[in-house]
Amino acid sequence: MATSLYEQYQELGALEAVCVAFFDLVDSTHLKKQMGQLRGVDLALKHNQVAAEVCRRFNGRIIKHIGDSIMVVFKIPLEGILASIEFVQTIHLNQYPFRTKVGLVHGIVKKVDINGLDYLGNTVDRSARLTSQSLPNQILTDETTMDMIKPFLMDFEQLISRYVGMRELKGLGSIPVYELALATTGFINEETLVPEVQFNNSNAVTGVVGKKTRKAASRARIELPPLAELTSAACEVKDAMLGKMLEQWTLTREDLDNIAIGYENICHTLEKAYDLNIARLSFSGAFARGTMVKPLEPVELIAVMTPPADQYREVKDTMQRLVYFLSQGYLDSVTVNNNNIVISLQEIEYMITPVLAVINDGRGQFMVPKSDFWISANPAIPEQWMEQAVKRNGPTFLPFIRLLTMWQRVNCTVLNPFHLELLTDLIASQIKLEISYESIYQWFRYVYNYYGKIKKPYILDPSKSNTYIDEYIFASSPVFNIFSTNLTSSYNTTIQGVAYHRAGKKGKSVAKWKELFGEYWQA
Repeated sequence: MATSLYEQYQELGALEAVCVAFFDLVDSTHLKKQMGQLRGVDLALKHNQVAAEVCRRFNGRIIKHIGDSIMVVFKIPLEGILASIEFVQTIHLNQYPFRTKVGLVHGIVKKVDINGLDYLGNTVDRSARLTSQSLPNQILTDETTMDMIKPFLMDFEQLISRYVGMRELKGLGSIPVYELALATTGFINEETLVPEVQFNNSNAVTGVVGKKTRKAASRARIELPPLAELTSAACEVKDAMLGKMLEQWTLTREDLDNIAIGYENICHTLEKAYDLNIARLSFSGAFARGTMVKPLEPVELIAVMTPPADQYREVKDTMQRLVYFLSQGYLDSVTVNNNNIVISLQEIEYMITPVLAVINDGRGQFMVPKSDFWISANPAIPEQWMEQAVKRNGPTFLPFIRLLTMWQRVNCTVLNPFHLELLTDLIASQIKLEISYESIYQWFRYVYNYYGKIKKPYILDPSKSNTYIDEYIFASSPVFNIFSTNLTSSYNTTIQGVAYHRAGKKGKSVAKWKELFGEYWQA
């Protein structure tokens, strides 16, 4: 006879829903080695004592001391969060010579009595694993707990929170993780300070200083576009100052990691948008083509949707649904700009364009929004074109375009970035482009001559059949005049700059390159 649900439930024992928190002394082994075993133990006891006192004020129950850490349970997660933040603040205010790591999770646990009250279960394990992932004075929690306290965060304006990515927890799999902190102290960066205790001549503790260290978190690796991760290290630099410019303004590993975390956050938020049938969120635009430089402009994304044929939404309805779901996530702001959704997240902006993948007359095609309608277009073609262009032109091609992007941002914003890239590919088929002043001069000479002779569009747009990427230049007299004026002025600047360079007049040459690249030039 099958066991009833009630009997199965009874076998589980005493269950409770609580918030489990661990407070773990940072680098206790190092402290004991530095201070001596007895004094190190005293410091660990002080850590546990202060943590316990703070937790009790927020109705926390001290369950057990585990060496240099304590386990505490709270009735509700808000109490656990507030106690954790106040403990970290207490460490700062009193300048205690130790740091803590905190992980807390709300969930169902099994209540047991093994030489005293204890709790067992997945919630306890998850909290302990989060504690091990935490950096010094960092407070981490999971999404379930975060969702429970989110409505109350508006009542505590001094509290801030952020998504820190998917983390791999040993034995538990990959989960979304969040950090909470006080606005006055800010979030904890991965490059952090390990406490180094100081002593006076009497061997008494006088304070603590920080020793920089970097902890590699067990974060799930996000696959970024290959071109975005392509550095200029592999290309030959003819003129050192241009190489320094590239080094300074090309996206760093930290920039790429921050972009990846934001992308992951958006992906995770849109997982709940079931009715939109989002198949994939992909990088697009200058970032995907590897031509983006700092300061960061909006990182373009395309949300590819695969709705059944009879469930296509109007453009306006699609945008509204996307905004609704994105607003439920942990994003700083969500706004609509024409047919794009602009998201601000930890000082990085993302611009999402919805894309439909449809079957018409038995053939697959992509549709993108234009005003209130869906039109046929493949938004991935520019990235596919760039992959071939890099293979065709070699390792210098992308770094050279990044230099030109710096010029375009300073002196020719009317020029479309993709137009700039196609134009550079055309010139690269005529001359060898290097990271040198001579090549920059040659590029401007060719462009000036092209647009001085040709009076109509001539560069085909690979993403749109029978259209030209430079059509916008010729379609409007004001736009053409601005482009022509900017190009002529910059060409004259390079003529003078390269002439001074050839003559060995470094000071005058530098003045011209600074005029060309503006804020990007660091002489």
